[in-house]
Amino acid sequence: MSVEHDLKGLPLVEAVHGSSYSSRYFDACPENSIQRISQPLSIPVAAIDRPGYKSTTALPDPTNVGNDSHFQNEAKWLHNIALPALWREYGVPSRATSISLLAHSIGSAACIIVAALHAQDSTNDRPAYPLSSFVMTGLGSPGKEI
Repeated sequence: MSVEHDLKGLPLVEAVHGSSYSSRYFDACPENSIQRISQPLSIPVAAIDRPGYKSTTALPDPTNVGNDSHFQNEAKWLHNIALPALWREYGVPSRATSISLLAHSIGSAACIIVAALHAQDSTNDRPAYPLSSFVMTGLGSPGKEI
């Protein structure tokens, strides 16, 4: 499939996996890969393993007091280290205009906090990365309509 379009306005999709998964979740097999959509549309996608998954180093144990919970620590790591690095490495060279977080399952918890941290940092003249959207998938009760 070939799609003609202007690359202006495309985001870098940063995919954040859920528990018991890894970054491979988004490219597990050809028929279920994010690449089926991203490649024809020339949308750059980056997926990394969350801290403590596969070969990544786990974050220090939280105290679970105040602003020191597991998801808050993971969000701070994403916001202060991972997302700025991904933006420099992939966003800028691909001419993306922003980052769109795509969070699966419990990976959404840290991403909700990331969005809040980014909103607070956006009062600065130049945040470390531009965040334009946040999409959650695979979170909730499957198959039950209320």
